[in-house]
Amino acid sequence: MFNLIGAISLLSLSFAAGAEIQPWRNYKNLPDLKVVYTVSKDGIYHIYAELFVADARTAQLLTLLYNTQQASQWLHAVQEVRLLHSQGNRNRVYTVINSPWPVADRELYTQSCYQRVNDYTTELRVHAYNPNIARKSDRVRITTLTANWRMTQQDDGLLIRYQVFADPGGKLPRWLSNKVSLKSVSKTMMSLKSQLAAVQALQVAPISAGDCGED
Repeated sequence: MFNLIGAISLLSLSFAAGAEIQPWRNYKNLPDLKVVYTVSKDGIYHIYAELFVADARTAQLLTLLYNTQQASQWLHAVQEVRLLHSQGNRNRVYTVINSPWPVADRELYTQSCYQRVNDYTTELRVHAYNPNIARKSDRVRITTLTANWRMTQQDDGLLIRYQVFADPGGKLPRWLSNKVSLKSVSKTMMSLKSQLAAVQALQVAPISAGDCGED
């Protein structure tokens, strides 16, 4: 079901080449969910999560990922997700993230690309961009984020691997933003598992795998 060591080895290579990688540390270790993290040279956590959902299919997850109207039901602390543009296997999305008072809410513009890795695995690559659009005065814009959803279809269910690196910006101390990030990823994955059981895959998939090139 899980091959966390192998996945983390590949993950370490995908992080900045030549950068010193700190040891991986456990955050959550449940039968179907693993969450680990490592610390970048800037003190920001790289977070990796691995979730297995019995009897789930890739099409169900895609249906959930691309249903922006329902995103707040499983994405932790998300207030709004709005699709801005869609073309082929690429999308642009605007997201608003709630923050507890007195911390300012965050806004985020992301580009995503969906591609096939092999016969059983597909991935969704996500990164932040900063458009020439004025931000709301009461929000902080996240401009540094890279994330990856990797879905592997197995006979008995779906293996979901998720990695993320994000700088929340603003004046939050690192220890607090890192703590919030770990909690958010863990809660999101648990909510995702419960939501998948209720999702009926669309007859026509919301997106088809293409070529992401060097994105």
